[in-house]
Amino acid sequence: MAVSSVAYRFDDYHVLAELFVLYSIVVLLRMHSGVSARAGFGLAALLGAFAALSFATRVNNGGALFIGAGIVLFCFTPARRWIAVLLFAAAAALTLILVVRLTGDSFHDYWMYTITRAAASKGGSGNILTNPLVLPWHTLQFFETRRSRELVSIFLAVCGIWAYVVRPALPVKTLPGLLRAGAGLALIFFPFLYMHNHGLRDGSFLLSVSTIATFLLYAFGIFAFFRWVAWEIAPNRFKQWNRLEILLLIPLGQLAAEALSTSATHGEIYMPMAILFLLLPIAFPIELKMRGRSFLLAAATVLMVYGFVYRIMEPYRWWSFHARPMFVGRQWFMHPVYGPMVIDRDILTFVQPVCKAIDPDGSGRELLSLPYSFANYFCDVPPWHDYVQAWYDTSEKSTIDALMEQLRQAPPKWIFYERQPGVLRYHEQLFNGGRPIPHRYLDQLIEEKINDGTWRVVYRSSYASTSLIYQEWLLIQTRR
Repeated sequence: MAVSSVAYRFDDYHVLAELFVLYSIVVLLRMHSGVSARAGFGLAALLGAFAALSFATRVNNGGALFIGAGIVLFCFTPARRWIAVLLFAAAAALTLILVVRLTGDSFHDYWMYTITRAAASKGGSGNILTNPLVLPWHTLQFFETRRSRELVSIFLAVCGIWAYVVRPALPVKTLPGLLRAGAGLALIFFPFLYMHNHGLRDGSFLLSVSTIATFLLYAFGIFAFFRWVAWEIAPNRFKQWNRLEILLLIPLGQLAAEALSTSATHGEIYMPMAILFLLLPIAFPIELKMRGRSFLLAAATVLMVYGFVYRIMEPYRWWSFHARPMFVGRQWFMHPVYGPMVIDRDILTFVQPVCKAIDPDGSGRELLSLPYSFANYFCDVPPWHDYVQAWYDTSEKSTIDALMEQLRQAPPKWIFYERQPGVLRYHEQLFNGGRPIPHRYLDQLIEEKINDGTWRVVYRSSYASTSLIYQEWLLIQTRR
């Protein structure tokens, strides 16, 4: 389920940050199973290192992991817990210091660019911090659509039929048992087919089921937190409390962390929800009987199968770009620098004219690729003035202002510009109250230079443009 998220590709930081979350849960489960005091202290330090590495990769996830893992660690180590927590915090601090030192940045610059200014591009810290509180309401609004309710109802029906009809008849030893299992599987087949035809191809099935998971995460996570507080205050009254419940704070924290940067939309935040389904068999607030465990197993299996199949059908998607199914429309290409690679034919046809237009002898090549430096990589041209990315909600105002001034004074010879008016307008509405963001003025500058003849468009493509999201790619020559 988690790999079905739009952010899941090998070069995306979400993958690395969320791996540290999984590693932390494994370490915490090992501590809960029982370790010596010395081993416990070592595992606490390892947890701190994981939290710091997650923080250095993505601040939201790392901060939530630090808080969640710290609470769980405090709960799982009743003896010498404060020493364990101090080791955890010290290891996190030392690891983060080491990472910052290795980058060569000062701590002032790291804090300013990673936290202070990064928040400004998302609408400001006040707007960001309210997003986790608004997320349940936005999720409820999504659930009001008829199709979403239908898909969730069918999903719950399939899991219920398996748990209450098919699973009790297994293993089949009698004719009535065989008939019961067969009837149950037949009842499952038709709703399963409906989910495939009406919710798989566009990803709406997983998106709809995630609405239920969002409410469960908030409910179970908050309930587990108050149960832990009650257990700390009056442990004798809650002797039967399952301490594994506190693990549910970790996926809840990750969900809140993702909401900080998605403007409180639950769309495709699948990793916390996948962890929820993994943890519920051992951390459910109420002791589960066989049918309850069978229901969760059926739910996890359906989500795993759908997530796997969906990722094969659509390996990658970003705004208007949709990759074709795996192994479809690919070709073997011998890159002059990087060697053999398997690449989508349409992408190759789209990008090769860019590389050919730029000075082929390699002397004095200058290329600014906006908003991302994909063309720099493929054409083996270093990013002009180290502009690796200039995306709408990850680049700050001072960066875009400086870029515009450089383009006015001494632009690079080549600019490869992905113009996305609809996406630009969406970010203005989402993060800036509909007011122009700096990228609006950058777009206007480029258009003015083209219209007055100062710059010349030598190659134009509508690659990946759709009726819903219009975009065009412009290879611009600023001088001859």
